Amino acid sequence: FYPQIKSYYNTNKTITKQDIPKLPMPVEIDIIGKNKIPVFAQIIDFERPTYNINHDALILSTLMNVYNSKAKSFIVGNEPDKSIFPKSHMAWNDLRVWKQVTFLAVDEIDGIKNYAEEHGVLPLF
Repeated sequence: FYPQIKSYYNTNKTITKQDIPKLPMPVEIDIIGKNKIPVFAQIIDFERPTYNINHDALILSTLMNVYNSKAKSFIVGNEPDKSIFPKSHMAWNDLRVWKQVTFLAVDEIDGIKNYAEEHGVLPLF
């Protein structure tokens, strides 16, 4: 997927205070670009421990705070098995309905490319 979006987004980017002065600490984001507003996405494996999921969600929250929620944010991830990963499933469900992000299943990831094509997104860096 990354080669298909490289003209629209930076991928697997570590962002520091040198890039965004208001950033409190460096963060690693999977996908970031801009049009009139920043556009970013985090791909989350919901079969990992919840502290990893929380970390990934915190990156999006931090970036949204830096931009005063004037950004388009995506989370990409599949529903984990509720019986095997009950805490991760709860996190998946909470993030899925988070109103500040657009949630996509992995098989819907082309929505990020479609958004870029429709809105003229370019790499942020």
